[in-house]
This record gives sequence, C-alpha cells and structure tokens, in this order.
Amino acid sequence: MGRTEIIFAGLGGQGMITAGIILARTIAIYGKKFVAQSQSYGPEARGGSARSEVIVSDEEIIYPHVINPDILVIMSKEAMEKYLNKLKPNGILLYDSSILERPKRKSINIYAIPATKIAFENLNTKTVANIVMLGALIQITKIINKELVEKTIKEVFPEKFWEVDIKALNIGVEFAKKFTRSSQEVSQQQK
Repeated sequence: MGRTEIIFAGLGGQGMITAGIILARTIAIYGKKFVAQSQSYGPEARGGSARSEVIVSDEEIIYPHVINPDILVIMSKEAMEKYLNKLKPNGILLYDSSILERPKRKSINIYAIPATKIAFENLNTKTVANIVMLGALIQITKIINKELVEKTIKEVFPEKFWEVDIKALNIGVEFAKKFTRSSQEVSQQQK
C-alpha cells in the first residue's frame, strides 16, 4: 500500500471532518496501519470551507499533511475548484453529483455519488450525506472493511445516531457496488 493521501473537503456542516475522523480512527485502530489526520475549517460555523486530511501508511508518518492526494472526496464547488488539480494522475475522485457537475479533468478515476440526494430520499435527512460518501469510498477503494467502520461509528457517535449512520454507510456501499462490479467485469473479460 505504501502511503495513501486522502482529502475530504466541502462546506462546514457537511460532515467532511467527521468522515475523515471516522476513517482515520478505524484504520488506526483496526487496520493496523500508521495514520495521521488533520483538519481545517473557515471561521464560519456553517457554510465556510471544511477539510479533513487523512494519511495512511505502512511506515511511520514523518510529515503529517497531504502533499499530493491520491483520493479526493468533494462535496462543494469551492472544494472542487481548490483541490481537483492537486489530485495525482490516476487518482480517485468521489464527488457529490447531486450538487456538483462532473469535472472535466482527464487522467483520473471519477465517481459520481449523489450522496445528498441518496441520504434525503432514503433516510429523510441530508445530514448523513458524508457517511454515504464514506461508504462509497470504502467500497471503491477497499481501504478498510465496512464492519470495522460500523464498529467505529458505535464508538464515536451517541447510540441514538447509530441506526441512521450505519444505514447511510450501507447505502453508500451498495450504491458504489455498481462501480466495483463494472471494473471486476472488465478485468474478467480481459482474462
């Protein structure tokens, strides 16, 4: 695996920092990897920029900040404009296609995840769109097992939120299976 650099970015209130914390904690505790997680946000409580950086490595992490992201999870136009060109060639972009247009950049792997729409239509709330995106991320990248993320959700959130967050995670995983199936089908056809 080496070193994988991930940025979750959007607006304050979209839960990008929370998604990064959940992923980082899960991998650090259960994935037995070195992990660094940092976050930054604008001065506004909601509506300003919000970013979470997660670095996962097989070796000790000397510099704990993302230099060239391998993976971007984007939920706002501002974040797309700021980080898209920093994504490595052949990197992975997951973006909320219910609020953003497909970017024009070539030489990256783009996954349109209508997370806000999925969350609202399936769970009657937009507040778990970040967890839908996290579910899609773990399905597409196979960076960590879904059951371990569920375990972390139960450790981090109060019990009254477990059901909706775990449903959101599973909905994201199920939605992203169409991407992983199609890539598996292509590799099977090439054999």
